[in-house]
Amino acid sequence: MLGKLILGEIKKILRPKSLITIGVLFVIFFILFAVFYNINWDSLLDSIATETEGEVGELIEILEGEIDFLVDVDKTNVDSYISFYQSEYQRALEQENGLDYYYKGVVTILRYVKANDLFGQDIKIAGQPTIKASAENFAMTYFSTVLAILYIYAIVVMAGLYADEYKNGTIKLVMLRPVTPTSVILAKIIAMFIVLLSLLGITTLIGFLYGLAAFGSVGMTKVLVLFNARHIWRMSYSGYVFLTMALSAISLLSYGMLSFSLGTVLKRKTWAILLGLVAMLSIIASILSFLGIDRFMFSKISNLSDYFTLNYGAPYKASFFIAMPMLIVYNALMYFAVFFITNKRDIV
Repeated sequence: MLGKLILGEIKKILRPKSLITIGVLFVIFFILFAVFYNINWDSLLDSIATETEGEVGELIEILEGEIDFLVDVDKTNVDSYISFYQSEYQRALEQENGLDYYYKGVVTILRYVKANDLFGQDIKIAGQPTIKASAENFAMTYFSTVLAILYIYAIVVMAGLYADEYKNGTIKLVMLRPVTPTSVILAKIIAMFIVLLSLLGITTLIGFLYGLAAFGSVGMTKVLVLFNARHIWRMSYSGYVFLTMALSAISLLSYGMLSFSLGTVLKRKTWAILLGLVAMLSIIASILSFLGIDRFMFSKISNLSDYFTLNYGAPYKASFFIAMPMLIVYNALMYFAVFFITNKRDIV
């Protein structure tokens, strides 16, 4: 019975008109993205930095300098670099400006380079724009963009999985069958996960295949993976891409669960969508950032892949070992709220 319920829920989510609309939008978006990706951005940025006077040009130069902070490091000056970024890290902690995670990561990388005598080598840091056009890089970039779109899709569509049935009264017809509220909820959650993972997987695979045909693979290239800004290990670029995608998929499912639980508890699809978008845009987390508690907020900890690279946007005193337990707690609370409300609510 559970299998039939899941199949029925998938059909509700993926109606023929919805599939056609998604397909058309995907084709248009993919073409635009491929054109955008193939622009020679290095040349364009260099031109802007050269020709633009004032703050815009200076900002580009600063960003390029941050990315290439290892270029001039050698045995004679590495200690001074470490000392400088260590002081920047301490200052960031004192000012609570949110850059402490980044500077801590820079110090860790510099110490790794010193300990392993990697001076003058072509060091590739996972997540940084050091690997140019390739199948993996195209798939990664495309994946990040598709993921943002699927966040919105998950919030909008999943908010009505139960809320619409309560509003239309069709939940009564569902419960006339020999099923329990728990099995119905479980079927909806599983169907939601299948749909979201399928959309994400199919679009990512197409992106990778296009990248493979257009640019070739550099999957075996070794990169430095920076974990929690404190630990480094080397792994293949393809392995890092897969790791990032897997962790980001967990984030997508979490947002789907958030919207679904809000819609179920509130019985209001509109409110569930609004609150889900507020969470996705980090509006509340940004407001509360001055209290130094944004590292506990759902929007800031939902994507665990942020803790496997040199992250510029991590909250003050961010840590993987705060984010992971908090994400588990958030999801557990959402599951509990859905099952509790559904079993207690009178549907007559």
